[in-house]
Amino acid sequence: MNREVTALFAVLLIQCGIVAAVYLPTSYAEKAPEQLSIASFDPDDVASLTIGDGYDNEAVLIRSGAHWIIPELHGLPADASKINALLPRLVRQSAGWPVGNSKPAQQRFQVSKTNYQRRLKLGAISADIATIYLGTSPGFGKVHARNADDDAIFPVELNNFDLPAVASKWLDPRLLQVRVPIRIDTDLYHLRLEDGAWLTGNGRLPGEATLLTLLTALKTLEVVGLADEDQARHLAALEADTIMVIESLAGTVTFEFKSWAEQYFVFSDEYPLLFQIGQQDYARLTDIDLGLITSE
Repeated sequence: MNREVTALFAVLLIQCGIVAAVYLPTSYAEKAPEQLSIASFDPDDVASLTIGDGYDNEAVLIRSGAHWIIPELHGLPADASKINALLPRLVRQSAGWPVGNSKPAQQRFQVSKTNYQRRLKLGAISADIATIYLGTSPGFGKVHARNADDDAIFPVELNNFDLPAVASKWLDPRLLQVRVPIRIDTDLYHLRLEDGAWLTGNGRLPGEATLLTLLTALKTLEVVGLADEDQARHLAALEADTIMVIESLAGTVTFEFKSWAEQYFVFSDEYPLLFQIGQQDYARLTDIDLGLITSE
């Protein structure tokens, strides 16, 4: 009796194997989960990246040598470190098995051609590389994703919040930093670096703590955004709180600092736009204690 049950069970297993082999979709049955991925490309081949959202916003980033620029913003530098970190992540994604591949599933997970939260277009110099749709989030730090060339939908480790479809959000936050200043002039004080030591306009030693705060602020200054049209129009009529002319090993730049409605801005004569900065940076660069003029 036991031998008969064992034989019948073996036959059942064989039949199940045959059914699975016949009816399992070959496009996925022939691939192990680790072989499936969202996109396959060489990050060094990517010459353009376009990020769009479902509200017709779009940010276009272009590779220029070893750098990235934003054509919409007069070719200002983009945050290359952020872009260069993103591209390999798209390639490295081990997507596993798809959570769906039907048209209704694409709508439900918001990764269809007409319904998506983010659309990433990657292009080479003379050809398109891939278009990837990102949609709903199945959990922290993950989104559902689909390559436009495939119907399969995968959960991947990305975050839509980190992929804004607004050009100004991709600005290099370090573009105004002055790393090695050698002279700083304002209407209140003058400083120069001479034989490795900083001196005031009358040849005295500046206050050490205040000088360190000023130099650190210049080296770590970060842009957080751009003034919009209304802000720029209003600020154009205001006098600058501080005008600072800075000579460095890279050249000379003039900063004009203005504030309005508890927001803080700086205009640099190197660029045609008005940049927004944080309150802390603004204070460190404009609220200089007169003790800076001399330590006496």
